[in-house]
Amino acid sequence: MHAVAFDTYSYVQKLRNAGVDETQAAIQAEALLSLAEDRLATKQDAMDLKRDIKELDVKIESIRSDLKKDLAMMATNVESIRSDLKKDLVMMDTKIESVRSDLKKDLAMMETNIELIRSDLKKDLAMLETKIESVRSDLKKDLAIVETNLKKDLAIMETNLKKDLAVVEANLKGDIKAMEGKIADAKSDTLKWTSGMFVAQTALVIGAMFAMMKMNQPNPAFYPTPSAQEMRLPAPATAPHPAP
Repeated sequence: MHAVAFDTYSYVQKLRNAGVDETQAAIQAEALLSLAEDRLATKQDAMDLKRDIKELDVKIESIRSDLKKDLAMMATNVESIRSDLKKDLVMMDTKIESVRSDLKKDLAMMETNIELIRSDLKKDLAMLETKIESVRSDLKKDLAIVETNLKKDLAIMETNLKKDLAVVEANLKGDIKAMEGKIADAKSDTLKWTSGMFVAQTALVIGAMFAMMKMNQPNPAFYPTPSAQEMRLPAPATAPHPAP
């Protein structure tokens, strides 16, 4: 078998440049070399081998062209994806900016509402303070009226009490004078009764003495004895009890 002059290294480099994997390129080169050694024993075989190599080069060139097209399409797709991503990012930025703007508007509206609520609260507090002050003023007036009425009532009560005390004092003075008069009368009656008793007792003693003298004398003198009416003494007057 004649040896075939075939540069496997150059062939492998061409395949690698065409985008074929190095391992596959080496396997193809070895397979092609083995086929060439087995089939190409004559010049015709060498010519056929050259033709096959040219056809293989054409196929490789076609593969390279297809790979370039695929790479170009892939680059186009990548660029389209990049462009779409950029558009999406721009749209996302736009949406984010729109959301930020809406949030700013909402925050501004919220701050406005809060300010309105604060203003309304201040107004309500001012009205409430005014009402409280009005109620305080009315209460002061009512208290002043009540105080005045109480003072008047107390003055009237004091006047009435003074009058009642004066009446009670006058009545007590009258009762005391009446009692003093009754006591004086009772004293006078008691003195009269004591004097009567003394006179009666003295008359009895004198009568007894005269009786004894008469009994001792042979011719006693005649002395008239006092009658029962004259001997009766007035009863002492009872002192009246003081009125409560």
